Amino acid sequence: MSGSTVEPSASATNVNDLPEWARNELSSVRQEAATRRVELRAKEADATAALNRVTELTTANADLEAQLVASSAELLRLRIALESGVPGDKAADFAARLKGSTEDELRVDAESAKSLFGASTFSAPAIDPSQGRGNETPVAITPQAAFAEMIRAQFESLHR
Repeated sequence: MSGSTVEPSASATNVNDLPEWARNELSSVRQEAATRRVELRAKEADATAALNRVTELTTANADLEAQLVASSAELLRLRIALESGVPGDKAADFAARLKGSTEDELRVDAESAKSLFGASTFSAPAIDPSQGRGNETPVAITPQAAFAEMIRAQFESLHR
């Protein structure tokens, strides 16, 4: 392009009325503009795809964070249930019934539930296996007592 510019005259209303160098320049500018429009559309499509991917990842991240919070809360409830003395096979059911959002609230609710349902803190009484056997000799509880009873019975049978 030359350094001088020529203003189109008022009578030049058609491109074909322009000088050839102007028509060539106009064609070149139009071609460049078309190329830039195609590039712009491609960049807009890339930006839209990237924005959609960011939205998908943000949603997935929010879902994972919600799962993490739920899992952490469930773990905390289970830990409190077990620390409260609930047997392992009943801990999941007990933990599911606990109410509260903080550890202290859950602990208070666990203690309250235990007191309502009569969870005892004492151990079960020892069982005497000889009960209901009448006047027979008591059943040996330890291996040593069983061995001693066996030896005593052998001696008694020899001396009869």
